[in-house]
Order: sequence, then C-alpha cells, then structure tokens
Amino acid sequence: MRSLEGSGIRLGRVVTEQVLPWLQKAADLAEKAAKWAEQHPEIISAILKLGGGAALVGAGVSAVGQ
Repeated sequence: MRSLEGSGIRLGRVVTEQVLPWLQKAADLAEKAAKWAEQHPEIISAILKLGGGAALVGAGVSAVGQ
C-alpha cells in the first residue's frame, strides 16, 4: 500500500509541475479581467443585459417551436 501511495505522490508532483504555469497564466488573466471590469462597469452591465435578452429570445423561440 505504501508503494501505491508513494507512486501517487510522485505522479502528483509531476502533474503539478506541468499544470502550475497554466494556472499562473489563468490567474493573471483573471486578475486583468477583474481590473478591466472594475474600470468599465457600464460595459459589463450592457453585456449582461444583452446576454439576458438573448436568453429570453432563445427561450421564447424554443417555446414557440414546440
């Protein structure tokens, strides 16, 4: 059982080493997006309204199509 546990730990290290740079890039991108959203709340509001409107239209078309 210890051999299996040790193998799992070693595998986890290798996977972490490979995934960590991608996670750091994703975190950087999320930080930039958050800053942009804070600086442009009116654009975020418009995007949400458009998305909500599109969802309503889609639901309406789906309901009529049935």
